[in-house]
Amino acid sequence: METRRKSMTGRLVAWLRGGRSRPLLALGLVVLLCVAARQWRFASAHVLIAGPFVAPLFIWLGAARSRLARPLAIALAVALPVLYALSTWQPGTIAPPRHDWMFAYAMVAYPLCALGLAWDRSRVDQPTRRYAIGAGALAVGVLVVGVIGFAVTSDGHRSLSTLKSQAEAVEVLPLPPGLTVAAEERRCGSSGFCDVLMTVTGAPGQAPDEIADRLAAHLVDTGWQENHDGSYDKPVGGLLDWHEHTARITRAGDAVVLQLA
Repeated sequence: METRRKSMTGRLVAWLRGGRSRPLLALGLVVLLCVAARQWRFASAHVLIAGPFVAPLFIWLGAARSRLARPLAIALAVALPVLYALSTWQPGTIAPPRHDWMFAYAMVAYPLCALGLAWDRSRVDQPTRRYAIGAGALAVGVLVVGVIGFAVTSDGHRSLSTLKSQAEAVEVLPLPPGLTVAAEERRCGSSGFCDVLMTVTGAPGQAPDEIADRLAAHLVDTGWQENHDGSYDKPVGGLLDWHEHTARITRAGDAVVLQLA
């Protein structure tokens, strides 16, 4: 029995070392990425959106033939949860868009794979066609990720280096006791980004000025920084440089409007 167990273990190790296991390992990484990217509703959308970001691993596993292949594949696999953790666990900031860590991963994975292919080309007698396919796929992947990045982060009026994310009401909720969101509205511009307008009311007979003061104190207590013009800013976390969100308090009759942008 012990001999048989050792034999099975040896076969498993040999299989993991073999080239046939690489596509399955890559597939497992895609499944992990799809689970993490749970903000999309359907699994097919997960694969379509996550594909360009994990494509470097597929390209490397298919094109690399040197001893560098395994360490690089492990580095890419380890980088995925590490970047996800660094992106999402930043206390005192607004949660970044889900694709923040995906873009960061692509920015790490693509250069590593490009260096790996160059290493292979200089040290391994690799078929010219295979090398050309790997290099071409990397170039296409960079183009696709760049187009997706422009589409989801640019508002059309800023430079590509300024990344903007959608403000959400949850960033200021829950409100202090006694304050209630009576109405919530979204006003969207041509860029596709929307301002959130929340009509806040207090207890019967409570003056709008008192409601506004309580809202202002609530914003400061939850990490928003007051500006000279009376607005409030809070940084957006993540690995990329996202534009901060802004909150403004205005009075509308007997109610107070809190605007997030």
